[in-house]
Amino acid sequence: MMQVLIISIVLGTVYAVLALGFSLIWGAARIVNLAYTSFYMLAAYFFYVFCSLVHLNIFVSAILAIGVASFVGVATYKFVLEPIRSHETVVILISIASAFFFEECILSIFGSDFRRVPPFISGYQELFGVRVVNQHFLAFGVSIALILSLWLFLSRSRVGIAIRATSQDREIVNVMGINEKKLSLIAMCIGIGFVTISSIVVSPIYVVEPLMWVHPLIMVLAIVVLGECDCLASDGDCAIEKTRRNVWSLL
Repeated sequence: MMQVLIISIVLGTVYAVLALGFSLIWGAARIVNLAYTSFYMLAAYFFYVFCSLVHLNIFVSAILAIGVASFVGVATYKFVLEPIRSHETVVILISIASAFFFEECILSIFGSDFRRVPPFISGYQELFGVRVVNQHFLAFGVSIALILSLWLFLSRSRVGIAIRATSQDREIVNVMGINEKKLSLIAMCIGIGFVTISSIVVSPIYVVEPLMWVHPLIMVLAIVVLGECDCLASDGDCAIEKTRRNVWSLL
């Protein structure tokens, strides 16, 4: 029972990070990006390629995987979603089509077999009489660090405050001379970075497979969209704030 509780806490923090990234993208760019967690899958496969096939150092592999997957995610936004972001229904359709496209690419290259990647920290620790692998502690610590860093970024930095202002009133931000498109791109980079980093620390715990993006997407939608639909419709910054409170409820 204790082991199930510990694993649930770890998963809760990871899903919280994914939900915060998704909420940040919605608040700043006003895009419901259903391809969001497909980059979670891509990062895991890039990590597998660099670490298990190319046999690079595990930390070098992690950095390369995060960089390449993030580049694909930002490029998808810049060249596919941004030109049509004023058409919300079309964005949803194109983003989910992009997710299925990435899934089919992975299936055609790697097949449907499960893959494994090595942990960053091997071994385990005894916690309340239960053996907990060290990778769980790493995933929990990285997730908490990402949550706190986002909170500090949005509340203390000038760019973070500008992103919050953009989520509240885009027209006023444009009148003030702030580049709203640039802020949306920054928010997208942060959101995609969150999902790729989460993938790298979680993939050694579970298996890497083509459908691994589906369940995280369902959880993200449950946390952000279903739980905050009334707030999202009126105030993007409110979505970020309420999602942050949901994070602590998950813990």
